[in-house]
Amino acid sequence: MKRIPLGLGRPLPFLAAALLGAASATSGDSSPAARVPFLFDLHLHGSLSEGAATMAHHSAEAERFGYDGLWWSDHMSRQMAHTYWNQVGFEGSLQQLNGNWFQNEFRLEEELPGACQLSYAAEEPAEGSLHLRARHEVPSGAGWTESRLSFHNTQDFHHRSLICQPEVRLALRLQQADGNASFLIRVSLSSRADGATPEGTVNVLEYHPARMNPPAPAANVARVPLAGFQTGVWNPVALPVAADAAAAFWEGEDQALTGVELVFLSNHGKAIEMDVDDFRIELAGPTGLPVYRAQEQLLAARHSASLIHHVGMEIEGPVQQPILSISTRDHLLALYPAGIPALIDYRDPASRPDDYPASGVDDIHAQGGVAVLAHLFGALTHGAPKPESAARELARRLLQHQAWGADALEVGYPFRERPLADFLAVWDQLAERGLYLTGIGSSDDHDVLPWDQRGNRWASWLRSTGGSATELIQAVREGQVLFGDPTAFDPAGDLVFEQAGGAYSMGDVVPTGAGTEQLRLRVDGGQAGDDLVLLRNGDEAQRLSLAGAVLDQQVDQAVAPGDWLRLELRDASDQPYLLSNPIYFVEIGVTPPPHRTPGP
Repeated sequence: MKRIPLGLGRPLPFLAAALLGAASATSGDSSPAARVPFLFDLHLHGSLSEGAATMAHHSAEAERFGYDGLWWSDHMSRQMAHTYWNQVGFEGSLQQLNGNWFQNEFRLEEELPGACQLSYAAEEPAEGSLHLRARHEVPSGAGWTESRLSFHNTQDFHHRSLICQPEVRLALRLQQADGNASFLIRVSLSSRADGATPEGTVNVLEYHPARMNPPAPAANVARVPLAGFQTGVWNPVALPVAADAAAAFWEGEDQALTGVELVFLSNHGKAIEMDVDDFRIELAGPTGLPVYRAQEQLLAARHSASLIHHVGMEIEGPVQQPILSISTRDHLLALYPAGIPALIDYRDPASRPDDYPASGVDDIHAQGGVAVLAHLFGALTHGAPKPESAARELARRLLQHQAWGADALEVGYPFRERPLADFLAVWDQLAERGLYLTGIGSSDDHDVLPWDQRGNRWASWLRSTGGSATELIQAVREGQVLFGDPTAFDPAGDLVFEQAGGAYSMGDVVPTGAGTEQLRLRVDGGQAGDDLVLLRNGDEAQRLSLAGAVLDQQVDQAVAPGDWLRLELRDASDQPYLLSNPIYFVEIGVTPPPHRTPGP
């Protein structure tokens, strides 16, 4: 596939005007001719969600690839902090249930098998409770060797933004430490990109008793001594991770606590023996809506020099849903005109958890936002339909529920269980039944790969009169959205799909009788030799070849009520890399739905 030079994009003066977002809005001109494309990733995750990425990483990549803005959609459930605290008191050996769904445990990882022996004892600090005793010893002749007790819990719910000020707490009693044998509490944070792997290079804090001398750390590790640590007695330990990370790493609160390991080290026949109890992760800072407010402030202070940032969220709904028998939970993206007004607690019966995702869509609408159905195919499990029928079954479910009233659908998401063709098949079946959902493209990116290397590179061009959240949301409601791969199509490019006289355009629902319509097709930013394909009801109707980056042509196309037309820009292998939203045609006398009426 052809590639454009990196760094191409809309000039900064244009972005400055877009950030103001006021000139065209105050003029009252909302016609298609007054709209320009704003390239956005509408679904991506920073340090407030699980994964390795920070907002700094994504912002730098967005600038590098010519994006106009990012619409952050971190997971609501993490900000609600339902699962805290994450405690392991060892009463259940190495695991303990938190409620009836989340399981916490330590897992033993040994560089030298058999080097670490674990046992349990019922002694102080809590009478009658078990604590863990770990003895790590390596034979003579062996160099520095580690054994690690690595904390895990269901769905990585220990992962927490440093905005919430997570603190690692535990009680430690050192029984024996021969020679250079040592102990560390290793706290992993978010990652810096290494240009090659999704995980990148993790920022790490290592805490150790001040008198111990473990081997020199790697460049990505900051060491913090535990002052006043005594041998033979229980030492209560509280690690202020957020403060220590801010002192050690420039990313500061734009990181998350991603892992905790208890590390035992020794060499040449030496041994270390340590008692551990009362491990837990507590949050000393905000949770809920204030976390998103802090995210907005971080973005404004650090990452908004040449990007438009808007903050929405991804809603997973209640813990238990019927869809779990074949897939992951139904997820919704919530995009709001003025930041997130409130969170939805699905533990509260008033949130109608049994009626989700319809209740989620209703709440988003009541709050003034638009609701997007995210990653249609989820992660199909053993009970899922066979691959050849998955798209058909999904379309049937969406039609049965009229897509629960959602406004848009992630169609350009060609890296989640099924190929792009299946996403398009579902979308076309919805159009055939008169369900007009705006198709968008997004990455759902959680990691730190360079953006031209990630598996799902798609994004959306929102054709809007300005870059404010209100104007961009209106573009989504009206179907004024192109979506595709910005590493294949010019990030500063555009595609115009409208009636030749400007009476209607992409996204509109047009009353008409059977006849011929004259359409204007304009591409700016394609590649010579690629094809612009006009599809009617999902089938190819016309094909035009690009002689260069720009094509501007009028075509005649027969249509009848019930038809829909859309465009695909395809590469030399006939694979689509840019798509329009459809123009829909209905019987004369039918009133188009709100936001789909032709004309300015």
